[in-house]
Amino acid sequence: MTQPPLEPDLANAVVAIYQAPLEDFISRRDALVKRLRAEKRPDDAALVKALRKPSRMAWALDAVIHEDPSSIEGLSAAIGEAQTGADLRTALDTVKEAVRAVAAVAARVAVRAGQPLEPSALAAAVYAIIGDAPAFAEFRAGRLTEVPQGGGLDLLVALTASPSAPRTPPPAPAKIAAKAPAKSDPRAELAESARTELRRAEKLLVEKREQSERAAKSLREATAKFDAAEHALAQAQIEHDARRDDVERTRQLAASAAANLEDAERALADARARLAELA
Repeated sequence: MTQPPLEPDLANAVVAIYQAPLEDFISRRDALVKRLRAEKRPDDAALVKALRKPSRMAWALDAVIHEDPSSIEGLSAAIGEAQTGADLRTALDTVKEAVRAVAAVAARVAVRAGQPLEPSALAAAVYAIIGDAPAFAEFRAGRLTEVPQGGGLDLLVALTASPSAPRTPPPAPAKIAAKAPAKSDPRAELAESARTELRRAEKLLVEKREQSERAAKSLREATAKFDAAEHALAQAQIEHDARRDDVERTRQLAASAAANLEDAERALADARARLAELA
């Protein structure tokens, strides 16, 4: 869903939130909401409160506009060149190179943030974004929150637009039995190639999302086991300390009992000695 337009000062504040570390998004957003409410700007506060935290992949792509804006400019220029149809095959190759360049920048950002993402998955996400006009606009503004599921159709509409069909030639004379084979339309071939590339990118994106979900599930399970182990260790430490205290108290009691026994033995010996004297 396209995010609402914001006033310039507010837009700058929002962009700063998206530029911040991903784990700080909620706290920074809520802090801005609190400030806006204090400034008696309830409408702006409601707009900011509605901002959704970006996915990890969307956050990495958002950072590209600040990390290397020239890569996004190159991507936009390549798309524009492909849509002109001047040299479609070369233009498509240029788009691919531009997509890889953007993905490489996002991958560097993700690695630096300690949340690495595969460049191939990021490239698939960029292909999906290209074909979704609202998502592409958010991407260029650095406010993308989610990578669209599909994409590429807006670009393909331009790629499949062929020049006006030539006039149909008059039928061949009856004496000519064989017809010349129809020439293939290179633009249609390139459009189909672009569709194939898009389908491959979308499939890869789905696979990487599934891998990410499985990894997140494994992380949650491992974290739960670790927390349980930590709790068990803490309980064991408490039990160990309690048993150690019991041993120390028992040792003290044993020492006291031994001292009392020595006193009793001495008293018995004294009593026997007196008895012997009396006898």
